[in-house]
Amino acid sequence: MKKMISTILKTVVFFIGWAILISFTPDLQTKKQALLRLWWEFTPLAVVILFSIIFVLVIEKGKVQVSIGSRFFRNSLTGVVIGVLWLGSVVAVLLLTKTMSLQGQNNIDHIWIWILALLLNVAMQELLVRGYLYQLWKQKYNVVVATVLTTIIHCDARWSI
Repeated sequence: MKKMISTILKTVVFFIGWAILISFTPDLQTKKQALLRLWWEFTPLAVVILFSIIFVLVIEKGKVQVSIGSRFFRNSLTGVVIGVLWLGSVVAVLLLTKTMSLQGQNNIDHIWIWILALLLNVAMQELLVRGYLYQLWKQKYNVVVATVLTTIIHCDARWSI
């Protein structure tokens, strides 16, 4: 029971501490929406990295490892390919069934900044729930428990943010 309470407490402190800290992030003073979005995606990522380092090194004293470097490029490429295939198949079905149609072209200023902001958001979400928290629950219990709990947290966090 002590292990369960300790693990739940660490999870709550990590997640709520992260949320509180990002709420104090000052806004970037710019009129460019792309740069503002990049800032809004960068700061939560920086805070989750900071929290992960603090929790892994100070709280856990290195007993929990977050291995984001192992096969990073291979895993990233696999994720991009699967994501493109997944979204591409949905768009193809929508186009073929005439549920969706393309009716023009929008010119988006600073498209690469928007794409970078999107990638930072994905990295932040994955590191937030699949980094320290996942590894903590996996070490204390097992892969199934870690997967189920971090998926619940991830779904809840996406709806509340």
